[in-house]
Amino acid sequence: MQACKNKPQSKTVNSSLQCEHDENSSWELFDLIEMQTEFALCQSMAGSKTLAIMFCLRVMGYGGFILFLLKMAS
Repeated sequence: MQACKNKPQSKTVNSSLQCEHDENSSWELFDLIEMQTEFALCQSMAGSKTLAIMFCLRVMGYGGFILFLLKMAS
């Protein structure tokens, strides 16, 4: 958890960069969401075209393999 260094002067929050919580409190929900594997994958894919292409090819490959197995089973 990262402590917030820039506290606003008023109690209203105008942007996501400002924070109004104490040093003792935490953003539990955001921390839980940020720890999810899918969240990290989406962040990485947003920054890397190569990873996004590799992920799409892998999903299509798995889908094709499943369709192949279903066709062979019927």
